[in-house]
Amino acid sequence: MIQSGVASRALADRLARIGSWATVHRSLLAILAGAFALRIVIALTMTPGFGDQDEYLLGAGRLLDGQPLPILNNMLFVRAPGYSLFIAAVWTLWPGRGLVAIRVAHAFLSSATCLIAYLLANKIRPDRRSALLASFITAVYPYFLFEVATVGSECLFAFLVALGTYLFVSALDTASIRWAPFAAGVLVYAAGILVRPNLAPTEAFLGLVLAWRYRRDLRTIVFAGSVMVAGTLVVTGPWSAAVERQGLGWVFSSDGGGAWYHVGHCDRAARTYCEHTTGRERAALIVSSDEFDPVIFMAHTLPRSEQARFFWWEALRWDSEHLSKELCLATGKFWGYWRPWVEPHAYSRALFAISLFSLPLLVLGLVGLWKLRTGSSSLAWVVAAHAVAGTLTAVVYSTQIRYRIPSVDVLLVPFASCLAMDLLRRAKAAGEAEPRPE
Repeated sequence: MIQSGVASRALADRLARIGSWATVHRSLLAILAGAFALRIVIALTMTPGFGDQDEYLLGAGRLLDGQPLPILNNMLFVRAPGYSLFIAAVWTLWPGRGLVAIRVAHAFLSSATCLIAYLLANKIRPDRRSALLASFITAVYPYFLFEVATVGSECLFAFLVALGTYLFVSALDTASIRWAPFAAGVLVYAAGILVRPNLAPTEAFLGLVLAWRYRRDLRTIVFAGSVMVAGTLVVTGPWSAAVERQGLGWVFSSDGGGAWYHVGHCDRAARTYCEHTTGRERAALIVSSDEFDPVIFMAHTLPRSEQARFFWWEALRWDSEHLSKELCLATGKFWGYWRPWVEPHAYSRALFAISLFSLPLLVLGLVGLWKLRTGSSSLAWVVAAHAVAGTLTAVVYSTQIRYRIPSVDVLLVPFASCLAMDLLRRAKAAGEAEPRPE
C-alpha cells in the first residue's frame, strides 16, 4: 500500500508537470501566433518610406542580374551587402521582386525573435512567467512592429543579434566553453556585421569579456580568439576582397562627420569628386554639400598628385575649427534621442514618439541587468558588451534611435521582464502581508 501511494503521488506530480509544461507552451504558441498575425497585418497594410530602401533594392536586383553588388554612393561609402543578399534570397523564393514578400519575410523573422526572447529570459531565471512576458513584450514593442513594414535591415539585424547572443550564452553557461554553439554564434554575429557593420565593435568587447572570464586559462583565450577571428573573416573576408578588387577600399561602411566621411580615405574622395563624376553629378554633389563645395572647386585646380593630400588637410582644418560643435554633438548623441528635433527631415518625429516607448524598457532593462547579473553572468556580460559598444558607436557616429534598438533593446527585454515579474511578486506579497481591518 505504501509503495502504491508513493507511485501514485509520483505519477500525479509528473502529470502536473506535464500539464504545466503544456499550459506554458500553449501560452507561448498563442503569443507567437498572435505576434505573427499582427505582423502580417502590418506587412500587408503599412507602407512607410525609408531613406535607404532604394539602395538595398538596387543591390538585390544587381545580385539577381549577375552584376557586382558593391556600389560607391555619393557619400563615399559602400553599403554592406547582408540585407541585399537577404532580399535577393526572398525574391528567389517568391518571384516578382515585390515589397510585400520582403515584409512577410520580416514577419517570420520578427516572430522568431519573440521566441528567442523567451529562451533568453529562461537563461536568466527558470521562470516561465517571466519568459512569457519577455516574448509578449517583444511581440507588441512598437518599434519592432514598425521594423516589419520598412524595407530596412533592422528586422533581420535584431534577429541575428538575438540568435547569436543566445548561442554565445549557451556556449558559456557551462564550466568550459562549448565550442559548437560558440562557433555558431561567431558565424551568426559575422552575418550580422555584413548586415550592419556597427555590430563589429561588440565582438571586440566580447573578446575582452572572454579574456577577463578566462584570464587564468591562456589556452582557452587564444583558442576562443582564434575562432572569433577566423569565423568573422570567413564570412566577411570575401566581401571585403570583392570591394577591394573594384577599387572601392577595404573599409566598406561608415557614417557621420557631415561632408568629411572619409578623412582616412582621401584618395577615394579625390577620385570621386575630381575624376569619377560628370558635370551634372558634380553639380548635385555641390548642392547637397554646402560646406564642401569650395573644397571641390579648389581641389579641381590642383595637380592630381596633390588632390588627396588637399582633402586630408581640409578635413583636419574643418574638424579643428568645429571642435566645440563636435564635442557638443558627441554628448548629445547619447543613444540618439536628440536627432528628431535637430534634423526632423532625417528621422520622423512620429517615429520618435513610437521610440519613446523604449524609455520604460531601458530603465527596467538596465536596472534588471544590474540586479540579476549574478544569476545570469554570461548573458549579463554579453548584453553589457552590446550596450557599451552601442553607446560608444552612438557617440562616435551621428546615429539614430533605430541604430540602437535592434542591437541593445532586443537584449534588454529579458532582463526587463524578469525584473517586472519580481516587482509584481513583491507588490503582491506586500499586499497579502498587510493586516486587514476588521
